[in-house]
Amino acid sequence: PNIGETGQQQLKDEAEKCIEQVQKRVETLAENARKEKERKEEEERQRQELTAKAVELVKQLEGMVEETEVATKGLGDKSSAFEAADGASKKQVEVMAKEASEAEDLAKTRLKSCTDFIVEHKVALRTVLPNQGPGGTTTTAKAIAKPDDAGKKDGEAEGSVAAEEETLEESPEEASRKLLATLMTRLTDTKRTLE
Repeated sequence: PNIGETGQQQLKDEAEKCIEQVQKRVETLAENARKEKERKEEEERQRQELTAKAVELVKQLEGMVEETEVATKGLGDKSSAFEAADGASKKQVEVMAKEASEAEDLAKTRLKSCTDFIVEHKVALRTVLPNQGPGGTTTTAKAIAKPDDAGKKDGEAEGSVAAEEETLEESPEEASRKLLATLMTRLTDTKRTLE
């Protein structure tokens, strides 16, 4: 009878140790899952903050680009007036030349401000740059077709994609991506005009 009681006690002790180990393992897994969830939530919060900052920066850049374009147009107007100055006095020509030079300086200064702004905020602005798909093409909602369109004829699929596009709402991030791409093109055009 003593041997049986000792064997039962050993089995009971081993079972308790196994249960304790399993409980510790479950607690460790639960703790790891909690930490991972917190890490992901923090990353998402930081991403949202960076995106909000980038959206605001794109709006600021838009105003700067508009000012640059106005200054560049002013330069064009001054240059045209200077070129059309047939019969003007020497003093009038000097005034027009000075105004054209000042307009050029202003346009170049504003362009430099835009490029400096982009360089200074490039990390934040990258969060709203257009997503590049394979081969360097920009991925947009237009490129995404529904799987049930595969069996339809071309005209039918196009109609349903167009209808879906109308119902898609553009996120602030996507709107900023498009605006930033447009602003970069406008800045490039302005730079070419000033060269």
